[in-house]
Amino acid sequence: MNRFLNFVFFLFCINSFAQQLPKAIVVKGNVYDREDSTAVEGVTIILKDDKGRNIIRTTDSAGKYFFEIKGNFFSLAEIQCIVTKDVHSKTKGAKYLANDDKGIINLTDTNDLPIIYLKTFSLQKYFVHLPTPRITFKKNSLQIDTSRYLYPAFDEADSGRKIPDYCIDILEHILKENPEIIIELDAHCSGDEKDVDSLSLKRAQKVKELLLAKKVNPKRIEAKGWGIQKQMVTEVQIKKAKNKKEKEELNARNRRCVFKILSWDYVEKKK
Repeated sequence: MNRFLNFVFFLFCINSFAQQLPKAIVVKGNVYDREDSTAVEGVTIILKDDKGRNIIRTTDSAGKYFFEIKGNFFSLAEIQCIVTKDVHSKTKGAKYLANDDKGIINLTDTNDLPIIYLKTFSLQKYFVHLPTPRITFKKNSLQIDTSRYLYPAFDEADSGRKIPDYCIDILEHILKENPEIIIELDAHCSGDEKDVDSLSLKRAQKVKELLLAKKVNPKRIEAKGWGIQKQMVTEVQIKKAKNKKEKEELNARNRRCVFKILSWDYVEKKK
């Protein structure tokens, strides 16, 4: 009899404890730098649910965020990370690209509360003045040199795309995923080319035309030609080349178009 009473009392305690548990949905996580794993402060985290709510939090100095929903519980929600121009990296001169990662919280098949959902976001660092990717051109020409592509870790065989297309796709992706940025396309020439000021400008305009063909707003792209003012390889270095082949390789590096971000303040006008 005593055993039975003890068992009943045990069940009663468990039930009472379960009833005292907070009936809530907790959504939490952190945001970190993909390169060095440091915490990123000031990132906006938005939770959108099937109740029509948009709940906003901002990551703290430890890169953490926290939501707690009590009552009027959702069945389906989406959580996403919004990177604004005010979010800075701890690395000097760097910011972060927009993040298209999302978390889906589906509770349609569960009634068990509390629920704790964890979601971590990682951000890709971007150096404001980093001149990549680079498109290179053939000598005295507006034709892109497909034999040279100065962007790391590219394998044309793996991508299934031509090198220039891949490069333009990267620029298009950066622009569309970061609708607030305005970029400048900076094109250059080598010292052995003709009419370098005009040629370099035409090269920048050529790349701009390729981006406009992908429906990028022309107001977000400026084209500038630098002639031979900003050479990657100096004439002094080129003169030290051992033979014509090496000299041509060095000159080819200067026949390029790169880009940099001018501002993070563009606002698309509503039509």
